[in-house]
Amino acid sequence: MNSLFKPAQDEDFGANVIAFPLHRATHPVADARRYGGSLRQNIEALKGHLRTLEQVVLVLEDPQERQRLKCRIDSQAALLSQRLDQLAAFDRLLQVCCGQ
Repeated sequence: MNSLFKPAQDEDFGANVIAFPLHRATHPVADARRYGGSLRQNIEALKGHLRTLEQVVLVLEDPQERQRLKCRIDSQAALLSQRLDQLAAFDRLLQVCCGQ
């Protein structure tokens, strides 16, 4: 039998164990996931407000201004979608790192 995998003897048990304050390591991860969830909700709310704003822009009489504002709204919506994708990737990374 390989000496690396020998069963522990009673006197060996715990001799090489170092107490690791797991709660200290998991708090930042839990906080990051919680804050990420809050940020995700806020981004979704902003996207909803942009959709509402887009409906308001549609009734503007000036076609150039309407087009300009629609482009700005589309640009902002695209950026928010990108941030949601980044948050999802970050959440997946945290899950992999934490073995969840």
